Amino acid sequence: CVAHQAHALDAATFAPCHTRLSEMTDRTSMTYWLPKVEAAGLPVPRTIMVELQEDAKREVWHVFDGEKMGDAAQPFFDKIKAAADSLGYPCFLRTSHTSAKHDWENACYLTDPKRIPKQVATIIEYGEISSVFGIPHDWWAVREYLPVTPLAVCHAWSNMPVCREFRVFVNDATVQCWHPYWPLKAVEQGGAICPDVAYVQLVECKDEAGLLALAS
Repeated sequence: CVAHQAHALDAATFAPCHTRLSEMTDRTSMTYWLPKVEAAGLPVPRTIMVELQEDAKREVWHVFDGEKMGDAAQPFFDKIKAAADSLGYPCFLRTSHTSAKHDWENACYLTDPKRIPKQVATIIEYGEISSVFGIPHDWWAVREYLPVTPLAVCHAWSNMPVCREFRVFVNDATVQCWHPYWPLKAVEQGGAICPDVAYVQLVECKDEAGLLALAS
């Protein structure tokens, strides 16, 4: 009886927390914000969304128990491959919530269709160990890989390239502020050798009007 009461209390306590978590992750999901960004006319890489069905998800999870995946996962992998084939290689692979980019060559940077099952498993594993509740992986995005010129490479993060990136914060169509994406400490933690001159190039914005126009 005591055990039953404790279980009921835990469930009642957990339910509101789980609801808030679901609401938060839904709003940070690409399935929520990507259509809004596209509808606003902002430039985005070509993106193809693919759903991971429950039967396929269970098969992928077998690898975490040291078992082989069953055939039920193959249709999902085929859809990922078809999307990647249409966009071209390399392409960018991620869930609707994360890309595990700090394990670059083993996770999000897809260069060979034969590696799709392994990289899918790597991204799922990252999501599960990043949060007590796990990060959702029901939806996946295969994205066009934009031609970029890295200013540094983080060898500790599976050769992840570091490029000039900026975050622009917008509220009700009004730009509030913008900031460089990469702090120097993060680049250094990734094992990149980034001299002062290179870091200045990484964070400077010579065309602020052009940058803000992209977010307007």
